[in-house]
Amino acid sequence: MTTAKEDSTAADAAPKGTTPGAAMDSVVHLVDEDPGARDRLDRLMRRAYLPCRGYRDSDDLLLRLNDDRPGCVLVTLRTPGMAGVRTQQRLSDTGSTLSVVFLGDSPRVSAAVGAMRAGAEDFLANPTDDDTLIETVQQAVARDRRRKARQSARLALRQRLARLTPRERETLEAVVSGLSNKGIAESLSISPKTVELHRAHMMHKMRAGSVAEVVKLYLFATEAATPPVTGFPLPGHGERPIGNRQRTD
Repeated sequence: MTTAKEDSTAADAAPKGTTPGAAMDSVVHLVDEDPGARDRLDRLMRRAYLPCRGYRDSDDLLLRLNDDRPGCVLVTLRTPGMAGVRTQQRLSDTGSTLSVVFLGDSPRVSAAVGAMRAGAEDFLANPTDDDTLIETVQQAVARDRRRKARQSARLALRQRLARLTPRERETLEAVVSGLSNKGIAESLSISPKTVELHRAHMMHKMRAGSVAEVVKLYLFATEAATPPVTGFPLPGHGERPIGNRQRTD
């Protein structure tokens, strides 16, 4: 247990730009077979107000990964091979949104290439300074926070879609296709007045104030791929590469 004096010392030693704030509702998952190395990384992350959990390997991570807080996985690559890359692949298979940051003991280009192909978002080669590592982890956590927010927003929209009657859903899909009320009436073999009624109910349930808005909400709710509808920012889009990420070109 740390004393108040130790906590104060740690706070004074925290990297510039770090504040408790939102960081405390996140978690960094440290995957390293070396307990001593995990402890050192844990202390470093906590200086930046980033709570941590440690794991021996990818099996341990996937067995105990039950934290819904925004976060990232920091994987140390100590030996040649694909163990770290398999961690990323297995996380992806579970549908996890967590960003994965690889920290290599040497600047092995082959390891970086494999990591990036598996979906890693950052690869740092030792030696790397503490501030760069912390900044990389903070940005990885921020990306996961945005992804989780997008997932939550999409789920809420899908719940709105589920409350539509079959006819209201057909009306919505016809509106998205660009049909006019007259065109919808002809397509569904109903009167234009009935179309107006279904359309009004649909717009109310979707909480949309215009055709453009309801179309955007529908597309966002039903998209399967990563790229978002215009107006919904893509996680990580436009962010500069940081640290000493290895080039793979």
